[in-house]
Amino acid sequence: MSTRHHVYLLCAEWCGVCRAFEIPFNQAVQTLTSVQAHWVDIEDFPEWEDKVDIESFPTLHVESADGRVVFSGSIEPDADQLLRLLEWLN
Repeated sequence: MSTRHHVYLLCAEWCGVCRAFEIPFNQAVQTLTSVQAHWVDIEDFPEWEDKVDIESFPTLHVESADGRVVFSGSIEPDADQLLRLLEWLN
């Protein structure tokens, strides 16, 4: 199956919640064949702060394969909730 969505989880290394969610996030998105996941440390990629309104961490930003934003916002660091959202978007 081809990529339908690019999933970006925007975090910061100093954020303990983000660090704790990194492994569950990676494990969850590996189960979805139609998404390409990206863990983005905004300190390494500050251009994301201009692209996305980051109110808190973690922030999930999902784009369709053609670059259309289909979701962007803060999420609870819960792998099951993440999977439900991504499956709904498909």
